[in-house]
Amino acid sequence: KRVAAQKLKQQQEAVTQKEQRTRELFRQAESLYKQGKYDEAKPRLLEVKKSGVDLGFLGNMSLKSMLSNIDKKAAAKRKEEAKLAGEKKRMAAIQADANKAFAAKDYKRAEGLYAQLVKSKALTKTESNAARKRLLECRSAIAKAQKAAKQKKIAKKKALEKQASEQEKLQDEADKLATEIMRRKTIQQQQQRAIAEHHYQVALRLYNETNYRDSLKELETALRYDPTYKPAQQLDRKVKGILGVGIYKEEVYTAEVRTEKDVRVESARMEMETLLRKAVDQYASGNYKDCTESQKKAQAGLSFLRRDIDVTPYANKANDLLAKAEKAYKKQVAENMQSRQKEAIAKAEEDATRQRELRDRKLAKLYGTALDYYNSHQYKDAIKTAEKLLDANPDSDEAKDLIKEAQDKDLEARSKRLRAKQKYEFQKVLVDTFEKTIPQTSVYEYPDKSEWERICERERVLLPSEEEEKKLEEQSAEQKALEQSVSFDA
Repeated sequence: KRVAAQKLKQQQEAVTQKEQRTRELFRQAESLYKQGKYDEAKPRLLEVKKSGVDLGFLGNMSLKSMLSNIDKKAAAKRKEEAKLAGEKKRMAAIQADANKAFAAKDYKRAEGLYAQLVKSKALTKTESNAARKRLLECRSAIAKAQKAAKQKKIAKKKALEKQASEQEKLQDEADKLATEIMRRKTIQQQQQRAIAEHHYQVALRLYNETNYRDSLKELETALRYDPTYKPAQQLDRKVKGILGVGIYKEEVYTAEVRTEKDVRVESARMEMETLLRKAVDQYASGNYKDCTESQKKAQAGLSFLRRDIDVTPYANKANDLLAKAEKAYKKQVAENMQSRQKEAIAKAEEDATRQRELRDRKLAKLYGTALDYYNSHQYKDAIKTAEKLLDANPDSDEAKDLIKEAQDKDLEARSKRLRAKQKYEFQKVLVDTFEKTIPQTSVYEYPDKSEWERICERERVLLPSEEEEKKLEEQSAEQKALEQSVSFDA
């Protein structure tokens, strides 16, 4: 008996040690799990599960939860580590480009790259501080460059102002010099005009004394000093005509004047005939406005020729043609006005038709959008769009039907969500009730006194009373009434 008792005691001690080792191993695995070291925690958790030691209700639930989630969390961590490694690689490339840009004094590009490095979470604190330091250096260099450019711009502006001032001074001097030259030239012209006028007065006195040859010499002298002196020119022609010099004889002059008058009259007559022929051609081609203008010009020529020739035949022809042209022109204007009015009416009708088409397309587009929202179960957006369609076209039965159907569907969807929420709350109450209810036999499964006292401090779970159950049944009946299917086939 002593040997059996001793053996039983040894077995109990072995079981106790095994439980202690298992619990210690579980605590280590739980600590590693919380630290995110899932690969190290997993073999310990598997060993704890394999040992078959009862860890209590909470321990067993925790072990089961950790074993079910550890693979997902390990995969997520590896994915995050791979993403972080890729980000580090990208940041390393950006850092190399930033260093090259900084070395090449391309501070603007380097500033943008260092700003990306500072914002990145893939760098260490030392690397981030170094990037921030370089970023400040880039900004300082950019500020210096901007300041230097501004100073250079100011200096260039001052140089241009100075150059403009010098040019203005030179222009003023040139203007003064030109004014002086003009003044001297004017004085010289006045002197020459005075000399020419003196010689003209001498020639005029000799002309009055009938001393025409000496008068001609004085006039030539006067015109040599001032060729534009008109009194001297006039007296020179007169003296040459008296002396018979060149083409200035009185007979020749009279014959030329007579011939010139005949030529002018003949030219006016030919021009008048040309205008009349042109007016006839314009009338024949239907260009009544230009025909009227040509007739008026011809009448002006007739009034000039009336003093020298008989223009009665031409005047009668011109008046008849002018009356016909004016009448035809008025008729043509009236026809054009009617044609433009018809074109305006046709264009207005076309614009109205186009506006109606645009409105119909817009309403069709709104209805299509509302229908798409309805088919994609976005009932609120469908109602809003259908209401816009109803505002644009209050007589739209399609919009009214769609609003009604969308409202019913929206009510049905909200009812489903309410049922799901009630079911979730009910399940949550059941779970909380189960977790907070501890059987008496569990007292022996918690040898740790402090852990048992902490469990006993939890709040008690109260089951609903009869009145509350009755109220819940009434709410369930109302919910079932809301859940009845609605048909839109009608």
